[in-house]
Amino acid sequence: MAVTPAGAIEAGLEQARLIAAMYADAEAALLERIAARVGKDLDNDDGDDWAAKRLAEVTQLRKEAESIVRRLEAAAKAAAQRAVLDTWAEGMDAAVRGAVLQVADVKLRKRLERVLQDAKNLGAKQGISAGQGVAELAAQAVRLVTSVREGALRAVDDIYRNVIAETAGRVLVGAETRREAAQRALDRLTAEGIKGFTDSADPPRTWTMASYVEMAMRTATARAAVDGHLSTLRDAGINLVSVSRLPYTCDRCARWEGEVLALSGTAGTRVEENPATGAQVFVQVAGTVAEARLAGLLHPNCGHSLNAYLPGVSRPAPVVRTDTTYKDSQRQRYLERKVRQHKRRAAVALDDDARAKADAKVAAYEGQLSELTAGADLQRKLQAARRRAAAARDEDARAKAEKKVAEYEQQLRVLPKVTSLRRKKSREQADAPPRDLEKLTDKQLAEQASKFAHDEEVLARLEQEVKRRDEAAETARKAAGPAAQDDPIAALSETSDIGELTDDHLTALMERYRDDDEGMARVLDELDRIERQSRQREDWSWNWREEETDADRQISDLIASGRYSYMEAYAEVHGLDPAELERQERRAMLEADRRPGEDIDQTVRRLYAEWLDQMYERAEQATNGFMLNGEGKAAGINERSLFSGPASRARKYASEELLRFWQDTPRLTLTEFRAQWLGRESDRRAAAQVRAGGAGREFGV
Repeated sequence: MAVTPAGAIEAGLEQARLIAAMYADAEAALLERIAARVGKDLDNDDGDDWAAKRLAEVTQLRKEAESIVRRLEAAAKAAAQRAVLDTWAEGMDAAVRGAVLQVADVKLRKRLERVLQDAKNLGAKQGISAGQGVAELAAQAVRLVTSVREGALRAVDDIYRNVIAETAGRVLVGAETRREAAQRALDRLTAEGIKGFTDSADPPRTWTMASYVEMAMRTATARAAVDGHLSTLRDAGINLVSVSRLPYTCDRCARWEGEVLALSGTAGTRVEENPATGAQVFVQVAGTVAEARLAGLLHPNCGHSLNAYLPGVSRPAPVVRTDTTYKDSQRQRYLERKVRQHKRRAAVALDDDARAKADAKVAAYEGQLSELTAGADLQRKLQAARRRAAAARDEDARAKAEKKVAEYEQQLRVLPKVTSLRRKKSREQADAPPRDLEKLTDKQLAEQASKFAHDEEVLARLEQEVKRRDEAAETARKAAGPAAQDDPIAALSETSDIGELTDDHLTALMERYRDDDEGMARVLDELDRIERQSRQREDWSWNWREEETDADRQISDLIASGRYSYMEAYAEVHGLDPAELERQERRAMLEADRRPGEDIDQTVRRLYAEWLDQMYERAEQATNGFMLNGEGKAAGINERSLFSGPASRARKYASEELLRFWQDTPRLTLTEFRAQWLGRESDRRAAAQVRAGGAGREFGV
């Protein structure tokens, strides 16, 4: 199973390639049937008689073609459905494994894994209902791969008739012999395969049978991997994901690389909880997954993937370095097209000489392609071997897999420099994870898992190391003896001091007897006994009223009056300025949100731009999009420009609906926004001057 979302997508694409290969084989079989009919009696009959006999066999050729397509459809239906279902499962599994490896604390990691596994199981059950989730995706894939029947049969008929007509015409004018003319016509009319499959693009595009099916299956399996992954995260309550980085990318995806996206909500700065520490952290959300998809991210053939983003835990995806260039990828596609073209020529060859020439061309282009992608093939085998090693359940299987890993690593080291067209990463040493993972702490392992969350190869190694450590910890726990292993409550009977019990010990007890009422009751009885003995020995007692200070009671009374917030009450009791306290808190939040290389004013400007975007979206919803009055529309005013700048201009062009919105949600200039966040005396004076000049007046109707 895949460790990363990228691995799940790659597994789906591999199945798409296999299904496309089935259609390519069927296409070759259809072309062979055409060539066999065309080649009959080429050297015996006269022109008119040969053409008439061949046209009389159209019905028989159609029956042969129908038989081939019917057998193909039967196999393709099952393969397409299985591909989508398997890829959905790969995506769900990657959601679990990709998220838990980012957590260093063993107990937190196991709790997160339980939550994600529960969500995965729930998602698997939800996907069974027809019309929902994976079931609908599988049904769509089946409909697409079986929709080529009529186009394929029609194309076979058209190619056959056109070859006969073109051959007869060229022979009639004496340009070539019938065999030469027939071979030329077959080569020309089948050079691009059996075409005639049109998609719904604007303008529509025409595809060959194999390429149409591969496009449809690549889209379906990639969507299944992503949706299976996201459904598991959503059901587990994880709302944020990060976008992977690629060595090079298209314009549609470039703006989303390395960004954090939300499954729901809006873009902007959020305050989220660190699941490991409980601390509040700032997270910059670039948009929602739906928005990114609409803008082009995760398009067909897109190489990007999404992975769980845990606030305060996950690290940005590193910039990927590679020897691969766009020119290299185009070279690979060119060679693949040439291989397919000459395989079709071999299929329609009318004699051994023509077939031998076509086969020689196929071998030559396949040799160039193999040389070009040698590194990628080894990388793929290496990753598969590492996954097998990580999933091995016994020492013998693990040893065999690790032996294969060592072999492939050695081959890669001695391999001449080649271009990897599967995004083979040649990271600088600073960006690569250490070779010896045993030297890393649990926290460092989790940081590496977060950093390389989209890298199947690295994450498989990290997962293997985490699994090794967990097994070692379990072995040590069992070696601790029966009291700790089989009856943890028995170990409590030897304890008389509450201070001897660690948080880890108590957590382990609660986890073990969570679903055992009788066992939990015994644990609580033992804890009560230990606590009583501790109090008797220390003559210890506690009362919250005795621990509460006079200042605490005054603050509580002020808050209870309903006229004070906690900060105002605290400032009142301790003789402080509440406004100054609030400014200090805002300044601390601002410092926490600063990005590397930003000064504080740049951070304020960035937050102001994000705040304006949020205000614009809220205003758009509140006004139903009616934000300009007649004068504003006539002048061609940009609606967004009214949310900053002089208030007089905003009042002049704003609609009544927008003015009402500003009455409830005050409009701020950059100067006022800066004063709120920084609280510097100079900023407050500048903001006061703006308000005195009219920018701060209420926007009433």
